[in-house]
Amino acid sequence: MALNIFKKNTEKETVIAGKVKKSAAKKAEEKKTEAKKEAKVVKNDSKKREAKKGGYAIGTIKSPYITEKAVNLTDKDIYVFRVDNDANKTAVKKAVEEIYKVDVEKVTMINTKGKKIGRGRMAGIKKGFRKALIKIKKGQKIEVMPK
Repeated sequence: MALNIFKKNTEKETVIAGKVKKSAAKKAEEKKTEAKKEAKVVKNDSKKREAKKGGYAIGTIKSPYITEKAVNLTDKDIYVFRVDNDANKTAVKKAVEEIYKVDVEKVTMINTKGKKIGRGRMAGIKKGFRKALIKIKKGQKIEVMPK
């Protein structure tokens, strides 16, 4: 006859003064299931995620995208930014207005593909990213691009 003294009983409940006390393992399992339910609700809802972060500006705009072509677009009041892959036009518009205090007329989103790279026999793919072309009202400026 073997004794199972090392085996933990996860379904153990004790009754003290008419109240049922749950074991620590059960409490941990309940917390995990509650956290999973909350994660499913917030998963694809970008507005809730943005509100939870504390505003549209945090995490939406990553950095200004400075290339020769992007600098030439500043003459037409168009600025280029690298943005989060999940960002949409309205979120980007609100973020730019919040950070730079300008009036945005139009936002155009572009998904860039990853490029193939190779070093000798090693081959791979550079990650793609998302950028936003932002047209602001005439006469306003954003001081991020060098001239």
